[in-house]
Formats: sequence, C-alpha cells, structure tokens
Amino acid sequence: MKPLRMLPLLVMLWPLSFALAGEAMSDTRLHVRVNGTGNPIARAEVKVSGEKKSTDKTGEVTIAVPPGDGQIEVYRSSFLTLQIPYSELRDKADYDAFLTRSEEHTSELQSHS
Repeated sequence: MKPLRMLPLLVMLWPLSFALAGEAMSDTRLHVRVNGTGNPIARAEVKVSGEKKSTDKTGEVTIAVPPGDGQIEVYRSSFLTLQIPYSELRDKADYDAFLTRSEEHTSELQSHS
C-alpha cells in the first residue's frame, strides 16, 4: 500500500529528471594551437573544475565539460593563459583553442634572431 502513496510524488518529479539529464557533462576534444601559425602545442595544461590534464604531442586532449557556469583554463609556458567559458564548449565534439605567445617570449625570439 505504501508504494502507491509515492506515486503522486514520482509523477511530479518525472519531468525534473529530464531537465537534470540535460545538465549532464559532455565530452569535447580540445585542439590547442599557436595563434597565427596553427601549429599544435604539446604539453599544454588544461584545467577543468580543478582537474588538470595535458595535451598530447598533437596538441589534443579530451575534457568533460561540466554543467553550469564556469570556464576552463589553457596554459603553456611562453604563452598567455586562455580562458574558455563552459558554454562555448558544451555540446561540441571538437574545439580549436588558439594560444598567443607572451610578449616576453616574443621579445626573446626577436633578440636572438
């Protein structure tokens, strides 16, 4: 008899389960490249919700984009840190992220030329 008393509650919560399912994590393959040349950046650090991953030798890493608001950070020495909002990444299988060389590194390259 008690299970039937729960039926109205289940009927009310059922639509909510679909709304929450829409907030699930989605996987995105990030392609980290040099702004201007498009060359891949290996060993770039990608931070998502405190978890760190690194790109492989082709500049790629797969990340789980969490629900809600927030942003990922993409970092590599000699480059400016890039921040990308979750909303830009959500529901995309692939995303190209372009890092710009820092001015310090650009100056070093020019002085050695």
